[in-house]
Amino acid sequence: MTTKKLKSYTLFSSLFLATVFATNTAFADDVVSNDQANQPTASQEQAAPATGDQTASQDAQAGNNNAASNQHEAPVTDPTVREINKVDNGDGTSTTTSEVTSQDLEAAKADVSKFNEDNKDTVNPAANLTEADPQEQANVEAAHADNQKQAEDIEKALANQKAKLDQYKVALENYQRALAAKPELDKKFQEDLVKYQADKKDYDAKLKAWQDYQEQVKNGTAAGRVETAQGLVYQSEPGAVISLEGVKNYITKKGMQEVTSNSDVLQHYNTDNYGNDKLTEENPYSGTEDTWFKMQTGDTVTATYSNLTKSSYGDKKIKKVVITYKLNSSSSADGSAIVELFHDPTKTIFIGAQVPEGGEKGPVSVTMRIRFFDEDDNEIDMSDNKAIMSLSSLNHWISDLGNHVEKVSVGENEFIKIPGSSVDLHDDYIYSDKENQRKSNGAIFDADGENGWDAINVDGQPRSATAFYGAGAMTYKGKEFTFEASGNNPYIPTTIWFSTNSVVAVPKNPGDAPQPPKPVEDPKEPTKPDPLNLTWHKNIVKETVANPIPVKPVIPKTITSVETPKPQPQPKPQPQTPTTPIPVEVADPKPAAPVQKQTTLPQTGDSSGYGLAAFGVGIVLYATLTLLGSRKMDENND
Repeated sequence: MTTKKLKSYTLFSSLFLATVFATNTAFADDVVSNDQANQPTASQEQAAPATGDQTASQDAQAGNNNAASNQHEAPVTDPTVREINKVDNGDGTSTTTSEVTSQDLEAAKADVSKFNEDNKDTVNPAANLTEADPQEQANVEAAHADNQKQAEDIEKALANQKAKLDQYKVALENYQRALAAKPELDKKFQEDLVKYQADKKDYDAKLKAWQDYQEQVKNGTAAGRVETAQGLVYQSEPGAVISLEGVKNYITKKGMQEVTSNSDVLQHYNTDNYGNDKLTEENPYSGTEDTWFKMQTGDTVTATYSNLTKSSYGDKKIKKVVITYKLNSSSSADGSAIVELFHDPTKTIFIGAQVPEGGEKGPVSVTMRIRFFDEDDNEIDMSDNKAIMSLSSLNHWISDLGNHVEKVSVGENEFIKIPGSSVDLHDDYIYSDKENQRKSNGAIFDADGENGWDAINVDGQPRSATAFYGAGAMTYKGKEFTFEASGNNPYIPTTIWFSTNSVVAVPKNPGDAPQPPKPVEDPKEPTKPDPLNLTWHKNIVKETVANPIPVKPVIPKTITSVETPKPQPQPKPQPQTPTTPIPVEVADPKPAAPVQKQTTLPQTGDSSGYGLAAFGVGIVLYATLTLLGSRKMDENND
């Protein structure tokens, strides 16, 4: 019985101790966990220098933390402190040298590399980054601030350099475009220069002619009399009415329209184009129409122009003009010529004839005499030399059509030379002895074209400032004069439009001289910006601290042997008297104070204290139970 009780007590004590040890183990685990939680973070450690081994350990720990959970990533630190040297000063202190790096500065240094890569085709390198000597700072904060200032300066310098490079790129593109366009511009300049030289030559000729004419006007001589002594006003009479005598073969309107529908004007005066079917003895034209007819060599036609309203000589009105036309010769095989007689006498006559195979028989030659009548039908005496008539449109050209020359013989009238004109007196005829039709053949001015010297208005008046170049003039005294044209090749009609009136073509003020073109300057290549030179430096911090006091380690004593206790004789078991239960008075229960739930465990090692306390209680209970059990055995043995 006693043995069983002792065994029960012993079993109970063992179970209790096992429980205590389990509880203490749990508390110990909790303490370890809490100790880990209470360790300083990486950011808390950044101000303290870290050894290389510590840094490696921290990096490994950070890697483990990142791998554990994305929600608990280790924060990126800025700045970063890295120990690079530690020296024992020998006086109980040691000095640690650390490098302080900052993300902004590292990013700025990376931006320099990217900047060079982006601009390598423009400037290579665009920026040079050189490391200067390290600088010592008072503390980590000062080093970090200096790093940030370096980063700011680098970024600002890169921005300025980028602006320069952008400007250079624009200037370079403009230069390249100008360089590519220069050949075409040079070509245009040469063309403009050739034109300018031609225009300048024209201008100089016009200017000299005008200056010479002004001198004659000043002196009242030669062509100057056109302004000082001109008494004839005979310029345009669009309302004149014409009547004809001596015409034997009029060209029918239908026949004329059929031939003139051809755009080749020369063919309008081809005698071969007008057969008998296109001829009539009756005049089909009214007095206000231009009249077409055919003449034979030796024929004389008298044209009377009435209803004049704009003409005068001195103080006398000119009411009528009578002009005789005699065909002296023709280039056609049969000696005929085609005539277009204008109803306006100031536009006068257009005449031509075909040139047969074998060459022309002679020039187309017409003798004219003009008589002017006043309101009383009396002929006006013009022997006082105040009637100046123009002899215009005297062409001379050399081409595959032939050597075409137009001439005038003034007879007993007086020739007047126009300053600057190609026309001059040669023996009994006035004409240009050199080509005056094309500048390409030596003429000073071109006759053809909108502004050619031979261009005229619808009313027959010259419209070009250079009309004087193919014109002459004469002081008309009422005497006969002859005009003629000759020189075309076979099958090409020789034609001439001869008009005589008081509109004498004289030089005019040419105005301002033409300006020479400006040569195209070679484009100037822009200057490439110099590379940007930048420097940076490392920042270090030195910290001197007292060396820690070394702790002498406690060496445990070596146990050489353990005495095995001798077994003690066990007393005989004695019967035990049942123990009378002692009544225990139970107090009334009182309400316990509410326990406040603690959200977190204290971080001061409380869990370890709780475990040790529980372990102590267990030891006391075990001892008490063992003692009681011994006493019961003793009583039973007794």
